[in-house]
Amino acid sequence: MPKRYYLDVSPSRNSFWERLWVLCLFAAACGCNHGDHARLVTAEFQDETPDGVALQHETIRLALDRSLPEDVQLSTVKVKFSPAVEKCQFEVHPGSTSRELVVKILTGTPAFRFQGTYPGDPEATGIGVDWGDGVVDWADLTLPISVPVLKRAIWEDRYPPPNGDLVVDQGDVIRLIFDRPVKLEAGPENRRVLVPQDVLLSKPNSDRLDDGEFHAGFEPGSSNVEVLIVLGSRPVLKVSGVLPMDPRFIDRFRPAAPSGLALNGTLILPLKKITDARGGPGAVSMGEVDLEYPEGYSLAQSKVGQDFPPPGHRIFHSVTPIAGGRAIVAGGATPGSREPLDQVLIYNPILAESKPAQAFQLSEQRLPHRNQSHTATLLAGPDEVFGTFDDVVLIAGGFDGTRSLSDLSLLAPRDDGSVNVLPLKEGLLVARTEHAAVAVGPNELLVDGGRKSDPDEPGGLVECAELIVITYGEEIQPRIAHHQSFRTLARSFHTLTLLEPAETGDTYVLSVGGFGRARQQLAKIPLLGKPTEGLNVFCSIDSAAVLASPILLNVSAPEKSFELPTDFLLPLVRWGHSTLPVEARDSGRGPPRSLKVLISGGAIRHPLKGFDGPRSLWEQKQRAVNLWDLQTPQEHEASSPILFYFDPALPQASRFELLGRPLLDPGQTPERVFFSAAAVPGIGIAIAGGELRDGQALTNVEIYLADENRQCELAAPMLSPRTRHQAYVLRRGTKASLVLIGGVPGTGAPSEFSAVEEIPIR
Repeated sequence: MPKRYYLDVSPSRNSFWERLWVLCLFAAACGCNHGDHARLVTAEFQDETPDGVALQHETIRLALDRSLPEDVQLSTVKVKFSPAVEKCQFEVHPGSTSRELVVKILTGTPAFRFQGTYPGDPEATGIGVDWGDGVVDWADLTLPISVPVLKRAIWEDRYPPPNGDLVVDQGDVIRLIFDRPVKLEAGPENRRVLVPQDVLLSKPNSDRLDDGEFHAGFEPGSSNVEVLIVLGSRPVLKVSGVLPMDPRFIDRFRPAAPSGLALNGTLILPLKKITDARGGPGAVSMGEVDLEYPEGYSLAQSKVGQDFPPPGHRIFHSVTPIAGGRAIVAGGATPGSREPLDQVLIYNPILAESKPAQAFQLSEQRLPHRNQSHTATLLAGPDEVFGTFDDVVLIAGGFDGTRSLSDLSLLAPRDDGSVNVLPLKEGLLVARTEHAAVAVGPNELLVDGGRKSDPDEPGGLVECAELIVITYGEEIQPRIAHHQSFRTLARSFHTLTLLEPAETGDTYVLSVGGFGRARQQLAKIPLLGKPTEGLNVFCSIDSAAVLASPILLNVSAPEKSFELPTDFLLPLVRWGHSTLPVEARDSGRGPPRSLKVLISGGAIRHPLKGFDGPRSLWEQKQRAVNLWDLQTPQEHEASSPILFYFDPALPQASRFELLGRPLLDPGQTPERVFFSAAAVPGIGIAIAGGELRDGQALTNVEIYLADENRQCELAAPMLSPRTRHQAYVLRRGTKASLVLIGGVPGTGAPSEFSAVEEIPIR
């Protein structure tokens, strides 16, 4: 039996030095006694449930100051508790190391206390170990300090239910996954997610969880290791999945960079709104985590094996959807040598699912000339009903590598999958390329503007439009039944969009933007809508500027065409943009038309001189009102989408509305050109890829949501950068996808590049 020592430290008979000597003897004696057995250092209740309550079969981990002897008899070791617990039995087992013991609760549910420090606090429980010799080591019984660490962040598309809309939206959630069970400590009144107080966003200038109207908030998750962030109104986040690199080396400041997030909690000051399930100081992040897609999410697909016939990839071609989910691919040029092509292909995505090598069928008939930068417009064909198998595609103008073309050719699909190429005897009145065209009736085409380039003839920007009406004779032979020309504004890289008829019955087409005659040099557009006979219809490009110049062309009575007297908008000044009708009415008897038009994409930089030039390179107000009117534009004005509202009762009262940019920082919002755009029935308009001013191709896909009147990014980007391509919408039952065809990957992009990529959009 070990010796016991008792010490009288009363001051009545001992001097200071005597007391000090006795204390040293006591300490030495205790040290000698300590060598007889291990001492208890800490005792942690493991709470395997976890619920903060001691239950049967749960355990207490005892940490010792040294290893136990190999011959120790654990059956002689007893444990005691203070305050004492009744009707409970315990059993001591070996721990995972020689310096640990495990105490298991056999019976009962002891009411342990973990709020204070034993022995001075009544809210604390002490545990004592009797090694069988009557000596008891005491320690504070504690819950181990646990700080959950954020490991993953998974975005889930939950709005609108049940399957979402493939964009990051209000009502969607981010599942925060931790390395251990957690609980949400914040009460309902304190669950708003504050940035940066609660959560850090790695792109603070372009990312947000909400715009302040409806706040993002924490909610309990469906598993014990997760907490949800329910996104608020109009969030901006770029989901990219798990990136194949250390997040510390990702440039989060690029416009298309992926989003990352972290909890604003450290080991010293953890985030208190989320704690270990058993309680604790809070949760932390050891670094930012990427936003992941949920398992099984529909991502873009590269259509491997669906290759173009020789010479392979192409740019400046046309893609026109026809009945049966197919599309006609016409002309274009090779990316390297820029050699124009005369090929006509049928793309059949249904056949390609089982036979990828037969995705593109090359027609035996070719275009009359090698042709790029032409227009390809769907017409209703002989039955004058759109969406039927006798629809035709009218190819107008283009460039053969040397001169602009006046070709007009009808492409008529045949039952065997090939295409009849039917050149019209009478071509365009003026050869042109980089022009705009739109169907204004079942078999009526309006062609406007463009550029004529010919080494042997006069040329320049074309200052006239042509209205062409096609009719069909015996054996469905097409011919031009009506052809007229009238004066318009000289410009190229602009757009035409068909509008709903005015209340007077007149048909109007919106012509906007482009690169052309600098209108600040004009008092008014000369002879707008007048016949062109005997007039010079060319304008030199030397003094051309980037334009807004919105004009309503009256197809029914061209002389009634007029320039819209709207307030000047600098973001309306752009070229290389797209304009598509929103919520277009499609009667089958005529082309799609609408009262609302989305203007998106394009660039305000001058196509020849960039931003190195005087203010006259851009359209300006007739009279400068302030210094802002005299400033040179920056390079993000054209990144803003614009809505045009047509007033059928009073066309002169039609107006433009500037929408917010998809990104928060205007300087990080890219202007894109050479992208593709397509209307998505029931949703809005999709805009994919394109390139920046340095030639860098983009992977992001933006979509205008008509019901919310906003433009945002699709959650799933393109698989590879792509520019100078074309696209159309393919429907499979209730699902829709955007099919990208052709193009190039841009400067500095990887060499692997597929001819076709498909992106889910519904």
